[in-house]
Amino acid sequence: MARKGVISLVVPGSLYRITGGNVYDEVVLGALQARGWETLVVEPGRIPSSSDLVIVDSLAFRHRPTRTNVPSVALVHQLVGEAHGRGGRAEAERSALQGCHRVIAVSEWLRRRLETITRSPIEVISPGRDRCFVASASSLEDGLVLCVGNAEPEKGVLQAIEAAGVAGRPGSTMVVVGDLEADPREAQMIHAVASAAGPRVRLAGVLSPGELADLYSKARVFVTASRYEGWPIAVAEAMASGVPVVGFDIPGLRELVRPGTDGLLVAPGDVAALGRAVAALLSNRTLAAALGASARERAMGWLTWQECGERFADTMEGVIRLERSGAGDASRSEAT
Repeated sequence: MARKGVISLVVPGSLYRITGGNVYDEVVLGALQARGWETLVVEPGRIPSSSDLVIVDSLAFRHRPTRTNVPSVALVHQLVGEAHGRGGRAEAERSALQGCHRVIAVSEWLRRRLETITRSPIEVISPGRDRCFVASASSLEDGLVLCVGNAEPEKGVLQAIEAAGVAGRPGSTMVVVGDLEADPREAQMIHAVASAAGPRVRLAGVLSPGELADLYSKARVFVTASRYEGWPIAVAEAMASGVPVVGFDIPGLRELVRPGTDGLLVAPGDVAALGRAVAALLSNRTLAAALGASARERAMGWLTWQECGERFADTMEGVIRLERSGAGDASRSEAT
């Protein structure tokens, strides 16, 4: 297959860490490569002059990417300033978004938020739900509570462990999956709480998709105490696997989980209420099964990773065609 050109993804720190955003980026780059595009992952400020298109990951917004004549697309997994409580980044994020030819948001709620920041065209392309998908439960373990998240303050892993402790159901076990060393201070607190809990909490660390899928097939409840999400991939995977979700009532979670239908949502920050919700599902198998079945049915309507990649590649090629035809300049003039 003849090479079509070069598409560069700007993201600090490359894609070596296991995060939802990096999984998304790798999938869409793979879809572009399959169509004959050479893809490069570059640090901010190092965009090759040979690029036909530049994709700017939201993690790079704070670096104020240099504007060039090359068409650019903002890929927004989250607004980092809001997710991490760093208000000083808002101006840099606004500048990056307003300078792009097109914006890709991973969720509808994020699209609505972005519409208050930029007039650039925005398209929603959500992540896939089937990287760790299981079609049916294989051997449910009584009392198994699953949490998937990296050790970062905004992901709330520490609070999720505390909530499982509040649930206090005899015989229940919690398994925590993710990069549990991502933030040293958060990691220290997580390890301390888990150690105090003894065998009731198991820190599994980073697992392969197959190993995580096996846990989805056995879990009674999926719990998250995240305080900010664009589109929570692990929640989507849990729902697709028929596992009811318990979490805080935040926009990114509410877009997936219908309270009382697919899971239980409580007031943000209320760890005691989160624990009571976990306990309610552990003690009521009929309710847990009904919510899990509804969650699976809902999730089946979401994109697979292949569909996500193809839709993203379609959009990128459309932007390039528009620019090469000269129509892109006119459309941007109308938006400014």
